[in-house]
Amino acid sequence: MVPHGSRLRCESGFLCRLPAKRGCLFPVYARPGLLDGISDGLRKRMQGKACFNFTAPDPKLFKELAALTAKGLKAFREAGYV
Repeated sequence: MVPHGSRLRCESGFLCRLPAKRGCLFPVYARPGLLDGISDGLRKRMQGKACFNFTAPDPKLFKELAALTAKGLKAFREAGYV
């Protein structure tokens, strides 16, 4: 667990606070094309350009988000950011 207010270098992350969970996928800022083809369900969870909000677990969307995160990490590695 990272203390509130700590600075952290990461490719993606989720802030777990009640009642909602929020995750930001930072590679989307550098590669907006990563969002091409995401499902309507995941798009509805978007807030802003790269953040996703969840109020309840959704295994199907979590699986899709995990694949999107892997693509983002690959893109960052190919660009030499990681």
